[in-house]
Amino acid sequence: PGYRSRVSAVNDIGMGKPAELPGWCQARDMEIPPLIKVDPSAAKSMKVHAGMPLRIQVPLFGKPQPTATWSHEESDLENRSQVETTETTTTIMLPSCDRRDAGVWEMVAENPFGTASYQMNVKVMDTPGAPENIECKGITSKSCIVDWGPPSKDG
Repeated sequence: PGYRSRVSAVNDIGMGKPAELPGWCQARDMEIPPLIKVDPSAAKSMKVHAGMPLRIQVPLFGKPQPTATWSHEESDLENRSQVETTETTTTIMLPSCDRRDAGVWEMVAENPFGTASYQMNVKVMDTPGAPENIECKGITSKSCIVDWGPPSKDG
């Protein structure tokens, strides 16, 4: 059912007589809520070029081992990403990112003793989108003034 234990005091002269702990000690796993151990100097944002792989790794610890769930507002992660969680980290990988992968990525770690979350802002560098609200003004037989607004995706 468990362990019986004895304890002895030790000093410079030697070891004293042992004392026995009353009853049995039951060994059990530690109960530790998820801990995200990110270095405070680490960046909270990253830039990646469109078409290149995206990889976000987060140090993670807890007992029992937490499950990690990654999310992003516009990406279809189930079909495009791979998540790997070990005893010390959780990592999400996309083989090729595009504009829709820009924005805040969130990881939520859970186990029976709690939850913890981490966010990373990703900027995807790409060519700009098409200009918006294009208008021709002042049309004459020899010229035209074209006016437009900036693209919603600036690259």
